[in-house]
Amino acid sequence: MYDNKNLSKEFKATVEETKGLLMATAMESSVSTMDADDIVTNVKALRLLNRLLDLSCAMFEKQDKLMDKMDKAMDKYLKEN
Repeated sequence: MYDNKNLSKEFKATVEETKGLLMATAMESSVSTMDADDIVTNVKALRLLNRLLDLSCAMFEKQDKLMDKMDKAMDKYLKEN
């Protein structure tokens, strides 16, 4: 379904699109139907979600880099033995 080398880019692009959509949807509904406290709570929740998604991207990228290093180390080990 996806090229393994582009999974990190695809994941990050999907996260960015999701964050934008969620922010737009939440702000639209907040402004029309909620009082100030509800809006502040909603914005806090969206900021936490944004942070969580950014952390997920960072973890995905680190895992991807680690797997590349492990592949190179294994290739080197197999060539030596």
